[in-house]
Amino acid sequence: EVGARVTELMVGDYVVATIPFTSDFNLDEVIVTQVFDSQGNPVATGTVSQPFFTPGIVSLGGLSGGGFVLGWDSDASPAYNIGSGIYTVSGSAVTAQSYASVGYTVANNVAPAVTPLANGGAVNDYRLTERTVSLGASVLWRAAPSWLLEGWLSRGWRPERRTYRSGAAAEVNYEDVAWSGQAMVTYRPAHGFTGSVGLDLDRRDVVRGDGEVPSPEPIGRHNSEIRCDFGWRFPNRSLFDLGLGFDLDPGIYPRGWFGGAHGRFALYW
Repeated sequence: EVGARVTELMVGDYVVATIPFTSDFNLDEVIVTQVFDSQGNPVATGTVSQPFFTPGIVSLGGLSGGGFVLGWDSDASPAYNIGSGIYTVSGSAVTAQSYASVGYTVANNVAPAVTPLANGGAVNDYRLTERTVSLGASVLWRAAPSWLLEGWLSRGWRPERRTYRSGAAAEVNYEDVAWSGQAMVTYRPAHGFTGSVGLDLDRRDVVRGDGEVPSPEPIGRHNSEIRCDFGWRFPNRSLFDLGLGFDLDPGIYPRGWFGGAHGRFALYW
């Protein structure tokens, strides 16, 4: 589950909103809202969904009447807007889902923030914009007719910026900074056995907003691995291969050293 949010309601209950990721490809997802009383006993459960629904961020705000407002980033292609709805304590919709138009560019996440107003309403208070910039170089060298050496290395920056509707100064929440790269040796004859061994590099740190952390802060999300691929190239311009990854940072995920496996069948010319 990702994007969990909790807020207290005026009647003493509280509501929890989560995105459980019900499908392998993150399509047709749902947002689940669960209302509990002050003792933690469940009161009601509701869901929000739509076709090709892949929300990644949710926000909650309690209303004076005891209900709540739910806001989410609406990644239902091709809208990419902010969705919101008003719900009762029991999770029933009071209003139809509505969507605020926001600009969309590649690698942006738009996050809603719900703020209750004095008259019992709510407003999406700011827009969060995320951009990714990478700078690097690559090399490709055919050392022999059947041997290929290739590699690349890049430096990436991923700042997140909040722009407030109230006109307050924008702020950069954090900046994800990473070294990424790959080095690979491949044996690739015209046909017959083929194989490769490579190193995938991903060293990731974070720099927080102005004055919070003056230097990169390790976030424990390094994910480097060794990849081995082998297969067979057929004379009729087709190939089949299998691959296996060996994780060099096994402490991050419960899978340990196993970095994943893959296979493919391809036609080429």
